[in-house]
Amino acid sequence: KAAFYPGHAPKNVQVPMVQGMTEADAREELARAGLVVGRVDYAEEDGEPVGTVISQNPEVGATVKTQTSVNMVVNRGKKEVVVVSVVGKDLDTAKALLTEAGLNAGGLDWKHSEEVAANHVISQAIEPEARVDEGTSVDLVVSKGPEEAVPPDEPEEATVPGADEGADDEERSVDPLVEVTKDEVYQPASSAERKLLVRVTAQGTKDGQEIHVILSDDVHTRLDMGPRILNPGNTDVIPIIITGNATVEVLHEGNSVYSEPFMLESPEEVGPADE
Repeated sequence: KAAFYPGHAPKNVQVPMVQGMTEADAREELARAGLVVGRVDYAEEDGEPVGTVISQNPEVGATVKTQTSVNMVVNRGKKEVVVVSVVGKDLDTAKALLTEAGLNAGGLDWKHSEEVAANHVISQAIEPEARVDEGTSVDLVVSKGPEEAVPPDEPEEATVPGADEGADDEERSVDPLVEVTKDEVYQPASSAERKLLVRVTAQGTKDGQEIHVILSDDVHTRLDMGPRILNPGNTDVIPIIITGNATVEVLHEGNSVYSEPFMLESPEEVGPADE
C-alpha cells in the first residue's frame, strides 16, 4: 500500500533485502529505499536469532512505488515462563502443576526417604521462580518411601515337611488385580494416539508393594512409568498415552503379572484422522 503526497510523483524502486536484519536495521534500510514499514508481526522461530526479521512482504527485488508499505515478521524467540515449586507434591499433582506453568516433567530419580512420603517429590532440578524457555523439562527426585530394614540372619530350624505350608501360603506374594480400559472421552492429537487407564489393586497382606507400569509403543522403546507403592486393598489408576501399536506390562515386586498388546486399528475402522 503506497502513500502519495501532492506535488511528489512516486517513482519505482526495488524492495531491499531486510530478512535477517534486526528490526531497527530493517526500518532504516526501508527508509533509505524510500519505503515505509507496514505491519510488524512477531513469531517464534527456532534456529534464527531473536529480534531479527524472518520474512517480508513484498519480497526482496519486487518493484514498487516509493512510500509503499513493507510488512515484516520478527522472531521474538521462545516465551519465558516461571518455574513453579512442586517439592512435597505427589507425582501426579507435580506433573499437572508443571504442565499448567508451560513446563514438562523431565527425568525421574527414585530414592528412599524417611521424611518424604512415597510417590512424593523430594527435590527438583530447577529452582522455583527461575525464568526458563516455555516447554523446558524439569527433572525430579521422587520418594520411594522409607527403606525396609533387613532383619539379621537367624539360624535355620529343622522343619517337618508340610508342617508350615499354611504359613508359607500366607507369606507368599499375591499378584495384584490389573484392569486396563480405554479413555473414551480423551481427545487425541492424531488417529494413532490413544489414552489408556491402568487400574491396579494390591492384594494379599504385605504392605508397601511396588508396582511398575511399562509402556512400549512407536515412540517409547520401554518407558517405566515409575514405581507406585501400594498397600493391600489400595487402588491406583495410572493414565498413559500410547502411540501406534503398543504393549502395556505391569510388574509386581519385579515380576511380570500382566502384559497386553494394543494394536492400532486399520484406517477403515478408525475413519479419517482429525475430522
